[in-house]
Amino acid sequence: MVVQTLLSAALMEYPSRRVVLLIDDPPNPADADAQGQLTAMRALPADVGNMFAHLRQRFSLALDSYRQRRAHGLVDLNRERRRVAAMYRQAARWFERLADSFEVRDHADRLFVERVLREPARAHRARARTQFR
Repeated sequence: MVVQTLLSAALMEYPSRRVVLLIDDPPNPADADAQGQLTAMRALPADVGNMFAHLRQRFSLALDSYRQRRAHGLVDLNRERRRVAAMYRQAARWFERLADSFEVRDHADRLFVERVLREPARAHRARARTQFR
């Protein structure tokens, strides 16, 4: 549930947002199991961030490359449209792989996978097809 919540927050399209995980467990539990659970919970934000790392790096490199082409007057709009369409398809595949990795046990899991992961995948594919041919 916490991973789904963090992913949902991270995927919101709001500028300058900051996602904070509040863990209301005791900060120094005496029980070894509770300490292990707390350690795992504290690692979740970084784990979720790592889910984005590869795609974020690819898109950052693509943006840097575009800026270099633009600075040198080498922008071909048809090629740029194809590049952007390819990036939308990459994002769609990322969402689909992530959706496939979630175990769906109940209606809440189904809702998360469908609304937070599969809907954006379909939207990215449609945008790549219709706007960036």
